[in-house]
Amino acid sequence: MAAGLAATVWNALAGPLPEGAAPLPYVKPDAPTVPAFMPASPEVTGAIPRLNRPDDARQLKAGLDALSGRDAARAIALRNAMPTGSLDRHILTWAIAVSGQKDVPSAEIAAAQRELAGWPGAATLRANSEKALYREDPPAQQVLAAFGGSKPETAEGTVVLAKALAASGKVVDSQRLIRQLWVSEGMDKDMEDRVLAAFPAYLTAADHKARMDYLMYRSRISQAKRFGELGKAQSLYNAWAAVLQRSANAGALLGKVDAGWRDDPAFLFARVENLRNRQKYPEAAALLRQAP
Repeated sequence: MAAGLAATVWNALAGPLPEGAAPLPYVKPDAPTVPAFMPASPEVTGAIPRLNRPDDARQLKAGLDALSGRDAARAIALRNAMPTGSLDRHILTWAIAVSGQKDVPSAEIAAAQRELAGWPGAATLRANSEKALYREDPPAQQVLAAFGGSKPETAEGTVVLAKALAASGKVVDSQRLIRQLWVSEGMDKDMEDRVLAAFPAYLTAADHKARMDYLMYRSRISQAKRFGELGKAQSLYNAWAAVLQRSANAGALLGKVDAGWRDDPAFLFARVENLRNRQKYPEAAALLRQAP
């Protein structure tokens, strides 16, 4: 009813349009004017981080340049002078920790792991931390505290933890670590030498034979040679090496392998490979079916 009354009043006021005239649209109120530039205010921009000052950028660049020049001590000093919690400080801390340089202490890397949780390169940080501990060779209790209940992830970490366990009277646990390392880790010859020097009584002939197998399955023939001798499997090593090198006398050397190794899976593998090298694929397949 109210709507109808309003329409009647409006029509009475408006009156009829002249003949031929078209109704015009009503003018809307002007839209509020928006300034082209909104002045900054703490309520609006307070949460937006400011860009680095030129001095900050120069300090970060100097720290990264120091790392490139293998001057980790200078990089750490520059990082320590940066504002705590700043992005530049985090970036340089991360770069120092993942650099793998020998002058970076294990404590520095451990602090970076805590400070930069969620940043990329966690595996690298862990590996670098273990290698730094190995270089520093701290007291046994410090090493045990650093690892907690976690397992080492590098050869260096395994060695330093095994030494700490032995020093704490846990010789069986220490030996277990080293024997597992020996048969499952692709160490270079230098690291192998260090393990042999640190734990001369831990490894048996069977361990050395297992080391030989590990290396030979990966075609690291020259590195495996001494473990053929230490593992008392020289005849097997000679034949296997000849097969891998496709030597003409491979078959003859396979025939000379000691009887004690004739049932060894490595001997079967070498025979299969020799047949494949000679393109005797049906014979190789038949022999392979004998594998345990």
